[in-house]
Amino acid sequence: MSKHLTVIQKHVQGASIHAAGEGMGYAVALTDDELLVGKSKLFGSSVERFALAGIADMRTVPNPSANLLQIEFAGPPPRSLTVMYRPEAEGDFGKIIELLRQRVHARRGAGS
Repeated sequence: MSKHLTVIQKHVQGASIHAAGEGMGYAVALTDDELLVGKSKLFGSSVERFALAGIADMRTVPNPSANLLQIEFAGPPPRSLTVMYRPEAEGDFGKIIELLRQRVHARRGAGS
């Protein structure tokens, strides 16, 4: 397990992580309610949280050296997240992307 993912696990307080992947310099994980981005630093660490209830849209941009996952969250305030990950991590991110797509479709189906 990476040091970045360990940072996330310390912040989820017993919540189940359904999918996780190593981005370029950070880890990304999905719980029931949140997308978390964790980064281990020399002096401390940081975890950024995004509520999945606010997911508005997403898209993927394949690239031979670094794939992109772009996610838009409704506000207030609206937020955007771009995740870069290596093609070798595509298996882990495939699960993350599928779960996020399900959330986007559910939100659109609910008329939000």
